[in-house]
Amino acid sequence: MSTLEATVSMLEQLPERDLLKIQAFIRLFFPETSNPFTPLTEEEIYAQLGRSRKHAEEGKLKDARQVSANVRAKYGL
Repeated sequence: MSTLEATVSMLEQLPERDLLKIQAFIRLFFPETSNPFTPLTEEEIYAQLGRSRKHAEEGKLKDARQVSANVRAKYGL
C-alpha cells in the first residue's frame, strides 16, 4: 500500500469533526495571501516562455517521461 493510499484510508475512517480540525490546521500553512499561482500579464508569460526556450536550446532540460517515471516511483503512483 502506498503512502497516499494509507493516508486516504485513515482519513476515510475519521469523523467529520476531526476532518474539519485537520483542514483548519493545514490551512495555517497555506494562507490565502500566499498563493504562488498569481495571474501573469501577457508580457510575463512571453518572458517565461522565452527563458524556457533559451534553456531548451542550451540543453538545460529533463525528459518529461523520466521525470514522470521518477514521480510515479517516488509516490507509488
